[in-house]
Amino acid sequence: MYDDLGKTLLTNAFNGFNATIFAYGQTGSGKSYSVEGCTGDSGLLQRICENIFGKKKELEGANAANSVKVTCSYLEIYNEKL
Repeated sequence: MYDDLGKTLLTNAFNGFNATIFAYGQTGSGKSYSVEGCTGDSGLLQRICENIFGKKKELEGANAANSVKVTCSYLEIYNEKL
């Protein structure tokens, strides 16, 4: 899933576009597993975050004048509760 969705999302984000992942579907269909993963098997969210902060470190290390700000939100709605 990361290769199909995450890499494209990151490319667009690094090019200055906002990015959103919206997982919707039947209970038990694997949304949480796909996004969050489990012990020993990173999900989409963790892989994307690792790459974002890796790129941030790379950009800031290449030039001391570079400053990168990362802002993100994570929200889960379950049974109509946040």
